[in-house]
Amino acid sequence: MRKLMPALLLLLAMVAGCRRPKFVAAEDMYNAILHTDWSAYQSKDPDGMTAWFFPADETEKSYRYTSANVRNFKFNVPSGTYTAVVIDYSPAEYGKQEFVDMDYASTALVQATISGSQPDSLKELYGPGCWRDAIGSVRPETGLYEVSNQPEPMALDTLHDMRVKSGKYGYYIPYEERDSYQAEIEVQDFYSRPVTPIWELRIRVFVKGFPMLYEIEGSVAGLAHGRYLGRNLPSSTPCLISLTDWSTMQTGENEGYINVTLKTFGLMAGLRPHQIVDTKADEGTIPTKQSAVMANWANTALLSPDDIRLNLRLRLRDHATICNYHFDVGEQIISYDNQLVLYVTLDRNFPGIPDLPYVEPYNSAGFDADVTPWEDVGDVDITM
Repeated sequence: MRKLMPALLLLLAMVAGCRRPKFVAAEDMYNAILHTDWSAYQSKDPDGMTAWFFPADETEKSYRYTSANVRNFKFNVPSGTYTAVVIDYSPAEYGKQEFVDMDYASTALVQATISGSQPDSLKELYGPGCWRDAIGSVRPETGLYEVSNQPEPMALDTLHDMRVKSGKYGYYIPYEERDSYQAEIEVQDFYSRPVTPIWELRIRVFVKGFPMLYEIEGSVAGLAHGRYLGRNLPSSTPCLISLTDWSTMQTGENEGYINVTLKTFGLMAGLRPHQIVDTKADEGTIPTKQSAVMANWANTALLSPDDIRLNLRLRLRDHATICNYHFDVGEQIISYDNQLVLYVTLDRNFPGIPDLPYVEPYNSAGFDADVTPWEDVGDVDITM
C-alpha cells in the first residue's frame, strides 16, 4: 500500500492541474465601457440587457453581467481578447427560448423550447409523407415527434476580437490614491448595435373550393432550431413548427387564400441557394420566385425545393372529410432583408394546389336535434 501512495498522489496532482482557471486578483481587472445603440431593433430601449465576455483562450473563465444600464454599461474583465455577446433582457425572461452550452463562445446557443401541446403522431395529424429524414426530432419507428415553440422577439449583437488592454488601475484602488493617477486612466470603449435574429415567415396558399373549408391546421419543417450566439449564425439543426393561427381571404365564388405568419430563427446553417434572381418589380405585387415582389427586393436566394416542407391538414365543412397536402417550398422562400421576412406564396399555377371536393355542409338541414313532437290534446280551458 505504501508503494502505491506516491503514484496515487502524483495522479491526483495531475488531475487537479487539468484546465485549472487562472486566479485573477481584483487589481488585474480593467475598466471598459460598452456603448449600446438599440435603435436598429426597436424605437425604445429595453428594460435590461445581458452581456457575456468569452476569452479567446478557452481555458480562462467567461464573465457574464446583467444590467439595467443598457446604454453605457461599465464592466471589468482581465486584459485579453474576447468575444462579447449582448442580448436584451435576462435569459430567464424568455419563456419560449433556452440558452445552452454558454461556457464558450463557440458553443453558446439560443434555441426554441419544445411545445407543451402537440399531437401524438405526425402521421396521424398530417398523413403519410409529411416529414422527412432531415427532421431529427422524428422517430421513424413510431412517427412521434417534437414541435418547437415559435421564438419570442429578441435583440442580439456579437463583438469579435474585443481587446481589453492593461490599464493603470481598475475600480479597486482606494479613493485617496486616485488623484495621483487621474491623468493616466485608460478607459476603453466598445460599441454594440443589436438587431433581431428572429425572422417572420409569411405563408399564403391559394385554395380552389374555398367554401368547403371548415378547419385549417399545418406545420412547416426544415427551419433552424436556434442560433449560435458567439458566431451569430443559425444552427444546422432543423425543427418542426405547428401552424395554427390561420386567416382566410375569399377572392371569388369558389376560391380564396389561407394565410399564416409565424416567428422563426430563419434558415438552417448550411442551406445554400441553388439560384440567385435579381428581383425588381412594381410595389404591391404578390411575391413569386420568378418576378420582383415589392420595391427594393433584389438578389433573392432561391433554395432547393425540398429544403423546406409545408404540411396542410384541411377539415371540410361536413366536419368529417380530411384533406392532407404536402408542399416542398424551398424554392418559394423569398428573403426581404430590410424587414427580416421569409415569404412563401403558392398561387393558382403551383402544382398540387388544393382543389377541394364538394361536400354537403354539416347539419345542412338546420337545427336537427331531437325534439318531442307536439301532441294534439284538444282545446284547453284557461281560467281568467
